Amino acid sequence: MPKRYIESSIWADSWFENLDSSDKLLFFYLLTNDRTNMLGIYEVSMKKISFDTGLTTKAICKGFEGFAKASKAFYTDENYVVLKNFLKHQRFNANMKKSALAIYKDLPNSLKIKDLKLSNLTLEQGFESLCQGFGIFNLIEVEVEIE
Repeated sequence: MPKRYIESSIWADSWFENLDSSDKLLFFYLLTNDRTNMLGIYEVSMKKISFDTGLTTKAICKGFEGFAKASKAFYTDENYVVLKNFLKHQRFNANMKKSALAIYKDLPNSLKIKDLKLSNLTLEQGFESLCQGFGIFNLIEVEVEIE
């Protein structure tokens, strides 16, 4: 299981300071749970979040509403979490980008460019479009050979 580090400066972030304790717990959970991946976009049910955190579904939905308003995290109809700035806080190298591209490839079509062939985009360009579409931090340019 990968280790996740959270910068201690989060406690001085004005947005984070204004969260109530339930929302802080939820946000930390989203960053560190066992389904979090290199891309910061992963599938998890409300039931699983509730079980792991002890928060009610109502509290989780309220938290996601606030996160979406602040453009920090989103919960999709397909039970996917999208952490907008997740990649921004990663030290990215070629292997990590390869991992993120593999995760992108397996996302449901509703979360990625519908048809890469019709749009004349490569897998990597589709991934970059997804990042831009969600406002995810632009990745460091790293050359990766895609299989």
